[in-house]
Amino acid sequence: KDSPIDKMKRILLLSYFDLPLHLKSCLSYLSVFPEDYLIDCRQLILLWVAEALIPGQNRETMEQLGRSYLNDLVNRSLVQPVKVGADGETVKTCRVHDVILEFIVSKAVEDNFVTIWNRNGFSDNYSSNKIRRLSIQEDISGQAEEMTKTIKNAAHIRSISIFGNNNSVLGKHASEFLSSQVLRVLNIRGGGVGEFYLGHVKRISQMKYCRLSGRTQELPEDIEKLQHLETLDISNTRIRKLPASIIQLQRLVRLRVERDVQLPDGIGNLRALEELSTIELGLQSVKFIQGLGDLINLKVLEIFWRTVTVVRDVEGHKKACISSLTKLFTRLRQLSVQGWPEATFPFMSICVGTPRPLQRLSLCNWNKS
Repeated sequence: KDSPIDKMKRILLLSYFDLPLHLKSCLSYLSVFPEDYLIDCRQLILLWVAEALIPGQNRETMEQLGRSYLNDLVNRSLVQPVKVGADGETVKTCRVHDVILEFIVSKAVEDNFVTIWNRNGFSDNYSSNKIRRLSIQEDISGQAEEMTKTIKNAAHIRSISIFGNNNSVLGKHASEFLSSQVLRVLNIRGGGVGEFYLGHVKRISQMKYCRLSGRTQELPEDIEKLQHLETLDISNTRIRKLPASIIQLQRLVRLRVERDVQLPDGIGNLRALEELSTIELGLQSVKFIQGLGDLINLKVLEIFWRTVTVVRDVEGHKKACISSLTKLFTRLRQLSVQGWPEATFPFMSICVGTPRPLQRLSLCNWNKS
């Protein structure tokens, strides 16, 4: 008597209950993403870690465990691989089939794992004092103020994920959104998001993962209060200068910025930093470039060098850069250098006979014309 859809849901229910507890949580987390969304697997694993869905204390081990969890979900056909790495095994991009996503969302909402805002407003389980994870998946033009009034007292929000072309109305209410002292994840994606200012970061000092998008133009001067922050991604914003206090973020592991962002001197103080991309060396001081060589844990580095009309002391920059990269080559796994031909040429000499840690090297010349 069951329809084909009902039969499919019964099969999915059996598959779901067959999952171990840790995989149920990781699968439920996929409900925060909109339908047909292409998910960056690397970022997904980082989100799992930040949300404490992966057991353990060692961050690197937890990320490796997260990769095995993802592979398990792929092998069970609950997640579809879209793009696979050059090794033919590592899934780089994935998605969730619409039918499976509908099932995941229904379970996640039922269990109060996530609260979703779409064109119809909040999901059925909504209660302002029970929100744990908030996912805004569609344009909320005209509804932002109403939603903000409803959730501004929700002190238990652990993560906020925002997708789509939400307008600047959202940015005006950033302080209300960021009122939870247990907030761990702020994940804003979508080119239409307006100005979103972090405000009083002392209230969100527990945050581990922060990704901003849209017309955001600055970070708070007291950003050093985010002492638990591990990932800061502002590569899709209008921020052009970072506050000097950012070098005090001792747990920062990944820093992703727009190419034309000016960074403060003292980058070498970020001893936990493993990924830095993409920085234009011509905008940085010689002291900053020299500090790159002190990043003892740096594994991924992407740089751009435009010597024309930007760098005054070209030889000084070249000397400092080659000196720092020579030190980094003993530990770098990925290096990407972009720029004019005369900018990338000096790096070719230090790439000859590269040591074993280096797994990926990209030298790309930009034509002046």
